[in-house]
Amino acid sequence: MKHVFKIFALCLISQIGIAQDFGNSNDYQVTITKTDKENLASVPAHLSTIDSGNDILAAFEVDAASNIDSIKIKVLEKTGLESISQVIKVDVIYVEFCKYTISHYFMLTTKNEIISLPKLSNSVCEKEVEETVYHFPSQVYGEHSKIVTSQVFYTNYNEIHGVTATNSFAWNDDASIRL
Repeated sequence: MKHVFKIFALCLISQIGIAQDFGNSNDYQVTITKTDKENLASVPAHLSTIDSGNDILAAFEVDAASNIDSIKIKVLEKTGLESISQVIKVDVIYVEFCKYTISHYFMLTTKNEIISLPKLSNSVCEKEVEETVYHFPSQVYGEHSKIVTSQVFYTNYNEIHGVTATNSFAWNDDASIRL
């Protein structure tokens, strides 16, 4: 019985050790289109590369630009999904009454095509912090050939208190997503 526990613990530790997370990236930038109308609910934004001639990879909408506190771009290099070279996560952080983040996920295929996932919204108004995220197969809470939408609960010290899967997308070899 002790040997079974040791093998289980070793497998768990090795899985956590190989698990990937999003890292900061300086390869991409977000450009927000300036408009004459200040009271628009949303304005166009573009995700583009910095190195190769500012090629626009994806277009998306952002809420009122005047409320944007910051934009963070992170990349997951090893996704665990066939034909996906990386996932680009764009967090647009707003400050109004509460701080809230809208996360846009863009999957870059091996053919340099972009696949957008539905955006996720998170707000921080209460003491208990939680967020909705996508987990990919290479991540700790990821599942083989699936993109899992999860609710992650944190303690006051930013340690994960619990994770609940709320939805998942099956990833097929033909680069399509099925609910």
